[in-house]
Amino acid sequence: MANKEKLGAKREEKSYQNENFISKCIQIFNEYYKIIYGVVIGILVIVCGTLAFNKFYLTPQSQTAAAKMLAPIEAFMKGDTISIQIALEGDDEDLGFLAIETDYSLTRTANTARYFIGLCYLKLNDKEEALPYLLKFKHKDDVYWHACQALIGDIYDDMGETDKAIKYYNNAVKGAKDPYHTPITLFKLGKIYERAENWTAALDSYKKIEKDFYQEYTHMEIDKFVENATLNAAK
Repeated sequence: MANKEKLGAKREEKSYQNENFISKCIQIFNEYYKIIYGVVIGILVIVCGTLAFNKFYLTPQSQTAAAKMLAPIEAFMKGDTISIQIALEGDDEDLGFLAIETDYSLTRTANTARYFIGLCYLKLNDKEEALPYLLKFKHKDDVYWHACQALIGDIYDDMGETDKAIKYYNNAVKGAKDPYHTPITLFKLGKIYERAENWTAALDSYKKIEKDFYQEYTHMEIDKFVENATLNAAK
């Protein structure tokens, strides 16, 4: 009997606590309802505005930008200096990569344009102009990402900034399986480590080529570099 009374008392206490909590919530709502409504309405405005922005502005902008990329890419593929300049700056009929990157800066196409701007400046032997655009290239387009990182590594290596070169070469090979760019970048990493007399790291780079790209490993005659790195690492 005593246990039933205690159980009943606990239930009444819990019920009272629940009612008290609900009462407090109602009291707080009544006191701050204007602020609460304002916050809810603000969130709805932001969500609806974002959806409308994407649908009515960003999507059409992206489609337009993608269409305008065709002409400069075609000029870029020709490869001669005049065509590269046209690809970069445009002409009387078509926009170049620079204008697309500026005019459609919020689109994914603008990101791709930054990569091509970097390539154009490299082909024009202007590494200082190329570097900022390549560095601004975001990880939104895996097709170009690893190649872009390797190019940044090349520029820093030419500038004598070895640590930065190693960083970007490692970015370029991380998760990459491209049978052309990846083994070449691994080889460049190996040569940088050799210059620093870090023979263990150099050997590791060469071994990755052997493991993941054996055909390229044989074609590039990497076995000679493996032997040399092995001998020096053992000293």
